[in-house]
Amino acid sequence: MRRHPFLAALTILGSACGSDSGPSGQGGTVRATIYGAESWGDVSRPLAGVTVTIAGRSELTSELGIAYVSQLPSGTLDATIDRPGSELLETQVSVIVGDTVDLIEELLPIRPATGRVEVRVAVPAEPGSPDLVYKAGASVTMETSFRLTDANGAADFPFATAGGHWVRAEFEGTIPDSALIQVQGGDTVRVNFRLAPAP
Repeated sequence: MRRHPFLAALTILGSACGSDSGPSGQGGTVRATIYGAESWGDVSRPLAGVTVTIAGRSELTSELGIAYVSQLPSGTLDATIDRPGSELLETQVSVIVGDTVDLIEELLPIRPATGRVEVRVAVPAEPGSPDLVYKAGASVTMETSFRLTDANGAADFPFATAGGHWVRAEFEGTIPDSALIQVQGGDTVRVNFRLAPAP
């Protein structure tokens, strides 16, 4: 959950703005425009179906990411912006009775609980050779998970939990190697091992 001051300027539009000022009625009106990514890794765009709640009054954003919350009292009011799959956002907006103010915010998608680890292992081209190549059959272990590299020397762990993990690579006739990595949800960590020939 985040709490931060409202973005940039809250542009105050007079009630003389006509139809662009939103629904008419007593009190003030907030025109909320909400942007954000649908899911982790997507680009930010106007979001539909976002619940904007100000002083106990709630409205849903349209396909353009806009919601009008009207009949609000004057003053600095608490606002919450909520959407399934996004972090709850709490902010404030200054309202004046008879006027419409703009509230522009961006929601962050909830970070996934897992990330991806991609491992490549280079091994000696021949026993005792200093030349390294990528080939199948190297053992890669991450915690309790085990993989063998494919013909490209690759082994993937697509659902690694967020946090620190030890990754170990082994191949017959080489010196094993290990690396401590940090995984963040929604991200990909790439690990490259170059296993030296065993003495």
